[in-house]
Amino acid sequence: MLILVIGFSMIRSLKVLAPFSLAANIMTIGGLFIITQYIVRDHIPLNQLPLITSASDWPVFFASAMYVFEGIALVLPIRQKMKEPESYGGWTGILNIGILLVTIMYFVIGFFGYLRYGSKALGSITLNLPNDNKLYQFTKIMYAVAIFLTYNLQFYVPFSLLWPRLCRKILYKYSGQTVNKWEHAFRIGLIFITFIIAALIPNLGLVISLVGAVASTALSVIFPPICESITFWPDSLGRYKWQLILNFLIISFGLYVFIAGTTLSLSNIVTCIRDGAQCND
Repeated sequence: MLILVIGFSMIRSLKVLAPFSLAANIMTIGGLFIITQYIVRDHIPLNQLPLITSASDWPVFFASAMYVFEGIALVLPIRQKMKEPESYGGWTGILNIGILLVTIMYFVIGFFGYLRYGSKALGSITLNLPNDNKLYQFTKIMYAVAIFLTYNLQFYVPFSLLWPRLCRKILYKYSGQTVNKWEHAFRIGLIFITFIIAALIPNLGLVISLVGAVASTALSVIFPPICESITFWPDSLGRYKWQLILNFLIISFGLYVFIAGTTLSLSNIVTCIRDGAQCND
């Protein structure tokens, strides 16, 4: 599997990756329909489910919820590659519609998944599917293939941010052929890092909460209001600087999720690694 991922990650063009992303989206949506029809069939009695969890778990929840925005880093790269980039923004633009649909899907699966499994719901709802049914086994395979097909798409942004800086500071004096070899080595190194992290942290829920707390919260909650405040400072932030106040509140919430969510997620990960198989999803 590692060899396949390495080979697939050598594709550099978003246009080439687009058909693979489309195929992955189709498989994901198909899997969602299969999962939804299963989890809505039955549920735990509502009087046995706590409506609100303890406040100490809220940061992890917010961090996991922020994971829904984990594709935010692809916003600018995709817009730059679009034939009609002006259709990307706006109230009815591709970005808003996409985020709305993804949020609805997350809510539906999370809500009915909790009604079905309660505290036994695992980091991914696919882990709760029965293993003795071929349809649900096929669903898991579909998601595995979808993740494989979109790995390079998620890999595109961090690589495009790190590699040019590395070239400018270290590899500028080498020939083009040597730089290409180092590029391949760098890609493979990053892939190995992701595989090592996946192997060290077997609990998917902890990975989701950590990524949500660190990356998604920063990219979708903290940095945008900071950039907006700097851009429109000091005369374009509304009457009585209401936009600045709103941005401050958003940033404060983001910092809370970032600090508390990261701390709790890392603490849980350390416990998970220490306890070994006891924390497997």
